[in-house]
Amino acid sequence: YGFWNEGRGVIGATPETLFELEGTTMKTMALAGSCPKAEAVDRIPLLKDPKELKEHQIVVDDLAIRLKTLGWMRSDPVAMIELPTLFHLITRFEVTGINKTPKEIMRHLHPTPAMGVAPRAYGYQWLKDLTDQKDRGFFGAPLFFRKDQEQSVALVAIRSLFWDAKGARIFA
Repeated sequence: YGFWNEGRGVIGATPETLFELEGTTMKTMALAGSCPKAEAVDRIPLLKDPKELKEHQIVVDDLAIRLKTLGWMRSDPVAMIELPTLFHLITRFEVTGINKTPKEIMRHLHPTPAMGVAPRAYGYQWLKDLTDQKDRGFFGAPLFFRKDQEQSVALVAIRSLFWDAKGARIFA
């Protein structure tokens, strides 16, 4: 992803989409549980690894609770996706009948347990209180892009470079 103008901008890469909204239909994902490709031969297969499946299920359960309040929800079974250096567990969701603005949806879904916040109320406060987490900046923040009045997307910025006249910052 990337966006820039007049000496400032952001570029980055992320496997996680917070949501894609088209009209009253939203697509999102639970993306948690991973295995570096270099370790895949020596480990339990990702779709059979109890630890990774449990972590993934925490994200799935949290997301399902939140999505049910937005409209009619359906989900796919857990699957595995291959990225350049990792395998991830993924469960895809679709919600129809959405009557919230993108900003309301972002506030409702972010941050997810995949960003280290579970249970939400306790986990978020715990994360905020960690001294080495005080300057997380935009790490894990939703980046929102609007195509038009009907279509928009929010990505979870886990690897990004922001720059402006003062310099550049990398979040990873």
